[in-house]
Amino acid sequence: MAVIDRTAFYLSLANAALFFHQMTERKGCEYGDFEESSKYLSLCLNGVAQRLERESHQISDGVITTVLGFLCHDSNVGRWDRYGVHMQGLNNIIQVRGGFHTLNSTIVMFTCWFDILGASVFDRKPLFPVAFGLSSASAQDNVLSPSVTDLLMRIRDSSEGLFDMATALEKTAHLTMFVNNNGGNPLFWKDGATAASRITPVLHLLLSLRRFTDPASSGHTLPKLVLQEMVRLALLIVVASVKQAFALTADELAGLLQRFSAFVPMASRIDTYFPELSFWAIIMVATLQPDQSDLLHARATVNVMRAMGVKSGKAAIEIAQSFIWIDKLMEMSVAKVIFEIDDALCCSEADQEDYPGSQHTCR
Repeated sequence: MAVIDRTAFYLSLANAALFFHQMTERKGCEYGDFEESSKYLSLCLNGVAQRLERESHQISDGVITTVLGFLCHDSNVGRWDRYGVHMQGLNNIIQVRGGFHTLNSTIVMFTCWFDILGASVFDRKPLFPVAFGLSSASAQDNVLSPSVTDLLMRIRDSSEGLFDMATALEKTAHLTMFVNNNGGNPLFWKDGATAASRITPVLHLLLSLRRFTDPASSGHTLPKLVLQEMVRLALLIVVASVKQAFALTADELAGLLQRFSAFVPMASRIDTYFPELSFWAIIMVATLQPDQSDLLHARATVNVMRAMGVKSGKAAIEIAQSFIWIDKLMEMSVAKVIFEIDDALCCSEADQEDYPGSQHTCR
């Protein structure tokens, strides 16, 4: 898009200069860190300022393209404060222009992408609708596993008002199937553009779901709200991990893991609401992020396992794998999680011994 407008082209030159100096000098991440990139950025900003002073040019494709370039840089360097200013400006321009239907498809696609990147970090609902043509990008012809199909049917047939959650599970399952079916090809992980087109509609849907803190949630029971939030956060963690594997921006991951961890101890209290869902979420996240050992919350995990009649770490993994699972991202940590689960089971059983002097070998 940089070649269609002069100001966007100057920004492209600023990026090229920045990347060149980063590669040759091994330092710097902002345009102002180098004289050459700073010079081109100044030309770009002057051009944008001149456009904004002329009413007929304030909402041109050139200005929008340049703002998208700013958003790209902001998200790449983690300047989410500056991102917020630029995104609000972009939103104002698009609203004045009359909405998405006045924009070309490429601008719409990039707008959606940068919108959901920020929405993920701030855990807010997207500002823009999903781009036309991307809405079916995650829908595959692949048949979901019997376990997933059965679970989705039971959720949708229930009277618990969890239909949106079932749709989110289904869309994410299709995305993970796409990754599993292609993940064996090393070149697959280098195609960030295709990944983004698959991720965008799924992530847009997840970010549009009701949150635990939404006012509309006040009329629902606590167990149901906890389950919905655990599943929502778990699915967002899945998508963030996929983005990270493709070297796409996933700055939201740390915050998602922290919030998910806060809900795990409540899992055993919601076992009447599809216990396999909270169980899958705990096991899946712990396996997807093996360095975050506290995510497993051994005691809570064991309580859910007992409620479900699951007796070993291997059985726990097999249940989780039958739902939503990403082989290439999780296979290396399976043994570690099995060990931690079995160790927690061992300790829990020993703690329940009612005779004095009982000993166990749990770590």
